[in-house]
Amino acid sequence: MADLAIAPLPASSFSGQVVALAADHGLPKIPDYGIGMISKPGQNAPVCAAADYLRATFKNG
Repeated sequence: MADLAIAPLPASSFSGQVVALAADHGLPKIPDYGIGMISKPGQNAPVCAAADYLRATFKNG
């Protein structure tokens, strides 16, 4: 949690002290944004598993 003040995060990552701010906090609405990930073909199993997990986390967020 160090150095994390306000950041666009998927809703699925909210837990504990991470909360969504409502419109009454005075912040502007964040426009739609995209995030990308590129991985080299033929990576080993742990790298592929991590990439799959990250894709699923952001897709469901």
